[in-house]
Amino acid sequence: RGYDSRSITPRENICNPKTSNGGTIIGCKMVETGGKISFNNSFELSFPIINRFKMRGVIFYDYGMIGNDNINDFKRSSTGIGIEWITPIGPVQLFYAKALDYKEGDKTNNFELVEDFSRIWLKPNSLLKRYGKNRWFNQLSYLIF
Repeated sequence: RGYDSRSITPRENICNPKTSNGGTIIGCKMVETGGKISFNNSFELSFPIINRFKMRGVIFYDYGMIGNDNINDFKRSSTGIGIEWITPIGPVQLFYAKALDYKEGDKTNNFELVEDFSRIWLKPNSLLKRYGKNRWFNQLSYLIF
């Protein structure tokens, strides 16, 4: 959170790389190589906002390191706040994050919307048992399935 996905990684300047069909690309290109070693951790405090609607507030601190030879090649951290809502079909989270140790070339973001509706795809029968034959769920399952 706070940085774009896959934006904090070792990169290599590759000149005249080969294409998949054997041709050569003219010029140089920065390529994400990834790291051989990494560590990341999150500290998160979650508290109820509206229990009846299953809404919770979140305060967090994220920290990570990645490198090839040394785990300390790239160290980044972020902090922020968020709201989590547990819906019948899965959680929806909205986060506001601030990159704390931004370096030149990093791609950052402040807002992140995360949803996990995998429950509806993986276990529709268990949802039907849980929520019964109510009209809302039947209409939703008709549209999705």
